[in-house]
Amino acid sequence: MYLVKLQLQDLRCFKHLTINFSHQITLIEGRNGSGKTTIVEGLYYLCYLRSFRTHTTRDLIRFDSNNFFIQADLQDGAVCEKLQVGFSVNRRLVKLNDVLVSSFKELIQTYRVIVLTEDDLDLIKGGPEERRNFIDQYIYLQDPSWHVAMRDLRQIVAQRNATLKNNFQAELFEVWTKQLNEKSELIRRQRTIALSEIQVELNAILQQTFGGELSVDFVYQPRLWQDELRVREQFMGHSLCGAQLDDYQIQLNSLATRKFASRGQQKLVSVLMKVVQVLTLRRLFQGVILFLLDDFLTDFDSERASLLLDLLSKLPAQLVFTSPNMSYAHRERLLEMGSGIIQL
Repeated sequence: MYLVKLQLQDLRCFKHLTINFSHQITLIEGRNGSGKTTIVEGLYYLCYLRSFRTHTTRDLIRFDSNNFFIQADLQDGAVCEKLQVGFSVNRRLVKLNDVLVSSFKELIQTYRVIVLTEDDLDLIKGGPEERRNFIDQYIYLQDPSWHVAMRDLRQIVAQRNATLKNNFQAELFEVWTKQLNEKSELIRRQRTIALSEIQVELNAILQQTFGGELSVDFVYQPRLWQDELRVREQFMGHSLCGAQLDDYQIQLNSLATRKFASRGQQKLVSVLMKVVQVLTLRRLFQGVILFLLDDFLTDFDSERASLLLDLLSKLPAQLVFTSPNMSYAHRERLLEMGSGIIQL
């Protein structure tokens, strides 16, 4: 099943926009500010009902409107599906084939999205939250029930923090600490398994595609409960342990990628982490998988960019590239691969 049409109404800079997708690979070209990233954002929003650019959905509404609308038409032979999201200041409606959808689980049965933007360098250079978000999304796209484990963790942390802030009771604190440790251990176990899967597949790609001069390791760094934390937690009024604070180090050739890798190497690792995400998801999911790459070819030399394009073209997913000024060589390579081109 493939995305064949996207319609946007009153989304950021677009009053109305309709795009037809007739190729497995699509390149969207246009000057800065023409709305390329908004198209990526609309496709992303249909999967997650949130933006990767803002936490405030109202920011997506066009300046002279009070609502926006997104529709994606999906097709596999004679089988057609239609996803629709309408948002106004007061409510949001989500429909699949004109039937109201009430849960994320229903929404992503036919349509899943992985996006790669310049901000994904934060996987390497950013704080722990960026890396946690990646591994939790990796798990969630394979198992939508993962959001339940994360919701339960947030609730336990909230209750434990409330105990620390308000009329501290030792017995109640022990109850919430025990629950936090148990839930965190389950989450850490699943995250560690997922990171091990990514590491094996990523290193296989590095070996097969890039000659094996680079290798990647993930080192999980849990924030474990220790009795000596109790005094600090009471003083600060919030938890200083738990899976919600964990991190993992990404090492390249046994050195911390954040400190010792070049920008090109950092970007290569972040791209390949998303590639592995696509490959793993396809083994488990038969619906539409969109891999959205927003201006990603900068910082790569021509040889490495060519190798990446060859790798991406073989992925079992529909690819959408955006670029304001793609080089002639890269553009021609995409055309050779059968890419469709949309000019904004």
